[in-house]
Amino acid sequence: MKLERANTSEAVAAYVLGRLFAGELRSGERLDLDAIAEELGVSRVPVREGLIQLERDGLVERAHYKRAFVAEFDDGTVREAFQLYGMLSALTNRRVARRRDPEVIEALGKLDEALAGCDDPDEFESLAREFRRVVNIAGGGNHLRALLRTFSGLVPVAARFAIDDNLADERSALHAEYMALRGGRPVAAGEAALAHIHLTAENAIAALHRRGVFPATDDGEHGTAHGPRPAHRPGTAHVPAHRPGNAHGDENEHGRAHGNAHGDENEHGRAHGDENEHGRAHGQEHGHGNALKPGRAPGNAHGDENAHGPEHGNAHGSGRAHEHDEGWDDVANVVEGSDP
Repeated sequence: MKLERANTSEAVAAYVLGRLFAGELRSGERLDLDAIAEELGVSRVPVREGLIQLERDGLVERAHYKRAFVAEFDDGTVREAFQLYGMLSALTNRRVARRRDPEVIEALGKLDEALAGCDDPDEFESLAREFRRVVNIAGGGNHLRALLRTFSGLVPVAARFAIDDNLADERSALHAEYMALRGGRPVAAGEAALAHIHLTAENAIAALHRRGVFPATDDGEHGTAHGPRPAHRPGTAHVPAHRPGNAHGDENEHGRAHGNAHGDENEHGRAHGDENEHGRAHGQEHGHGNALKPGRAPGNAHGDENAHGPEHGNAHGSGRAHEHDEGWDDVANVVEGSDP
């Protein structure tokens, strides 16, 4: 094959990523620079540069600057990339919601409207990237935007798996972000970004298992990332499959209120409402304070079962959250304390 992109190193990186996500390359496998160069009709220089890009993504390891190998590529690799991306995206969301620039909100509103009627994965992916780009430019300074641009390999390729298999979920998640941004609610906007990116990561991982890129799980199932969706509970920013975004307290199409995430911070930065004996808020989240507390996955403002269903344990009962949720809790706690 011949490369069509003007930037051949990026094209090399995309080619290797494509083979990796197709299951044609496995962890520990040596990458033959000469063979790749011959296959793509380029010199070794852009091949080396392309592999350096993938090394920054943690997908390639180089030994003494000569040999290159596929690094460990599994659930944890994908999840960690999305957790880092989610942390930065939550930060830009919070800033955009706080600034509430009318031109930015108008641009996002047009994208949200276009996404609502889009069922083509290619078009949806383009619109979703533009939505994120608008937020990142409006909410990030030069350094933050430069960091976000480094997520140009693994994250968008993996996210496409989630779009292909769970487009309705992706649409609802983006709408939840828009509603929080439009409402000028920084905490809800940050939560919505984390909930969305968490959802995308787990759906992408599930798709990679289903397609045989990753080995079968212990139970041999390759369904949705977290099994059947639980019934919605007031106060959670977990994104349901229906259209309304519900970081608001707006009602969904069945007329049920989805809790409240208004945006006034109390003096302790905690959600308002009645607190139980453990100091966790049960009622409405009013917040510039963050409902993302240790021990709960992003999107769950309760101390109840987390937003991913019974198999992930119960904060009040005998169940225990999956270990991978601990990483998302860590990200939530970092975001909570990073941009008051």
